Amino acid sequence: MMDMKACYDTLRERKEKFGGLYFFTEPIFMPVDIDLIKNIMSKDFAHFQGHGFTFNEKYDPLSAHLFNLEGEKWKNMRVKLSPTFTSGKMKYMFKTLLDCGGPMIDHLNGICEKKEEVDIKEILACYTTDIIGSCAFGLECNSFKDPDAEFRTNGQTLRKYPPVPILNRVCSSDYKIPNTDIILPTGTKVFISSLGIHRNEEYYPDPMKFDPERFTDENKASRSNYTWMPFAEGPRICIGLRFGLMQAKTGLSMLLNNYRILPGKNETYDMEIDPQNFVLSKNGTVMLRLEKLST
Repeated sequence: MMDMKACYDTLRERKEKFGGLYFFTEPIFMPVDIDLIKNIMSKDFAHFQGHGFTFNEKYDPLSAHLFNLEGEKWKNMRVKLSPTFTSGKMKYMFKTLLDCGGPMIDHLNGICEKKEEVDIKEILACYTTDIIGSCAFGLECNSFKDPDAEFRTNGQTLRKYPPVPILNRVCSSDYKIPNTDIILPTGTKVFISSLGIHRNEEYYPDPMKFDPERFTDENKASRSNYTWMPFAEGPRICIGLRFGLMQAKTGLSMLLNNYRILPGKNETYDMEIDPQNFVLSKNGTVMLRLEKLST
């Protein structure tokens, strides 16, 4: 993931609008210019409809999910799933998010009483598991009471640490790069470094500084929407974007409403990224200290 960012940085420093690299023996096209990225993800989406992942629907039907599907099959499934995330359905699911937050707070209260540090990655993984189990499958997972439950799976900010640091696309039909004579043949893989874009000082001066003021309405209006893509952009933007944000905000609000949160005794802010995880995350635990707020 960081190697792909390094490739992006090299091309940017050379003032290239795009470039190429090899992923093992496979050639990869990497766009750098924001307008070109916008074309690939939105304007010329007809040429880049899929993510380019291989799956076998016949022998592994569950692999034929929205993320992997392309073309008409993807379009049909997207249309069927979109009503799940309407404002009305989201409002209905909000109570479930609050209900799942109750066991989390009860669990953390017990840890506070013992004055122990807590691995917040594990806590939020349990919270997320309970929400997905309830909203998607109608199950009460009880992850905080039974962390070894069968349904249990191993697992905020979004600019510095986008969940997916590389946005994959595959060229579904020959594509002429605008203002050039270069043709991308069908089947060419495209890697867009969202991590590189999010840490580009041209868009975010002093990029490693956490500065919420970057996202005031005025500052957001001063740059392209395609300089912030934690959930991708265009027709294949994450279908659960609003639900994911609602879940994150609800969980964070419940934590901040109940506790003063401090870094663990040996915790560092210079996070080492887990190289084995598809989703960008810290390697190891994230230990915090919680102090109960008086009511």
